[in-house]
Amino acid sequence: MLCAAFDLTRMKIPNWVVLGLFGSFLLLGPFALDLPEFGFRLLQTAVVLTIGFVLSTFLGVGGGDGKFAAAAAAFIAVGDYGVIMMSLGVMSLLSVALHRALGRVEALHPVTQGWESYRDISKFPFGLPLAATLVFYHVLRIVNAF
Repeated sequence: MLCAAFDLTRMKIPNWVVLGLFGSFLLLGPFALDLPEFGFRLLQTAVVLTIGFVLSTFLGVGGGDGKFAAAAAAFIAVGDYGVIMMSLGVMSLLSVALHRALGRVEALHPVTQGWESYRDISKFPFGLPLAATLVFYHVLRIVNAF
């Protein structure tokens, strides 16, 4: 959730947050996954990172968003892409609605007045739905919902 907090307040996801997430996969992955699965997760991380660079270069997606998505991809099982994409869509809609609605609550202005995500409303901190999707996915995995 550090990703969401930094993106909301600064509109940037620091590299150390991304490296911490991916580093935890590199440390724990070999113990939790068999070697072929671990290798495939590294490959899907590289693919998502490449897509993130392309989206950042040509479509204006934040570089931190692409890097975070790549690090998070290491934690996604191969057959769960549909669940992830659907969850990301729902989390994106909920995040935009909640972010915009809370921005209009006068009582929260003292807390949020320095947040970059409220200074330029033409941009949205996509780290919020990315982080929420990763958390939601793992909660679903823990309760064996799919």
